[in-house]
Amino acid sequence: MNKRMVIRRRSEKNYSSSLPISYHILTGQIKYNTIRAMKKSSVYKDLTLLGSFIKQYPGKPSREILETFPNKYPENKFLVEFSQIGEFTSICPVTGQPDFADIIIKYIPAEKLIEAKSLKIYLMAYRKEEDFGEFIANRIMEDIWYVCKPLWIEVTASFKPRGGIGWKTVTSKGKETIMP
Repeated sequence: MNKRMVIRRRSEKNYSSSLPISYHILTGQIKYNTIRAMKKSSVYKDLTLLGSFIKQYPGKPSREILETFPNKYPENKFLVEFSQIGEFTSICPVTGQPDFADIIIKYIPAEKLIEAKSLKIYLMAYRKEEDFGEFIANRIMEDIWYVCKPLWIEVTASFKPRGGIGWKTVTSKGKETIMP
């Protein structure tokens, strides 16, 4: 017996939902766990993707997909690192073959930080994008730079071998000597 529950946002401000925490195979009894989401602070009101269910990813990457939130500690210098390992795909513009890559994004935020789910959706939008890996790494860096204006950013795109040759593109921008 296969039981599936779908959680959907019930209101923008506050919602609760019940999730099964255990299911007994013989009797079919389900015990529920109640989850209550906290009210969105007005500081985070612009985050529309976090907490929402995405059925279909965008067909093209766009910097408008990326969402940001304010840095509570702009006086501190700290490094944020995102990695998408084994899931990034784009299309070779010449052969039409898929290119698979591991993407690592490191940045030192200034006033804004990138929200992780919006970054995931942004990166997934490259699945149908036809471009060379070297240009894709630079585009990712430029889009993040435009949206959150960090003090420093580095994007590494390690593409898996195709035809026996793999390649890596590392691109960066900003003050390089901020972090040790």
